[in-house]
Amino acid sequence: MSGLVVSASVTDVVVGATTTVTATASYSDGTTAVVTPVWQSSADAVATVTAAGVVTGVSAGTTTVTGTF
Repeated sequence: MSGLVVSASVTDVVVGATTTVTATASYSDGTTAVVTPVWQSSADAVATVTAAGVVTGVSAGTTTVTGTF
C-alpha cells in the first residue's frame, strides 16, 4: 500500500444523524481499493461508530474517529 485516504460525507454530525466513513487504499501499481479498518470513536458518549463505518451523533461534543488495521 502506498497511500490511504479516509473520507466522510460530512464531518459534523448532529445528534441522531449518521454519516459513513470510508477508507480507500492506493497501491504502487496505480490501483485503489476500499478497505475496512477497525473503526473506533474516542468518545462514544458523543458519537458511536459501527464496524461498517456508520457514525451516529449521540450528544453535543467532539470526538475523533480512527481506523486501524
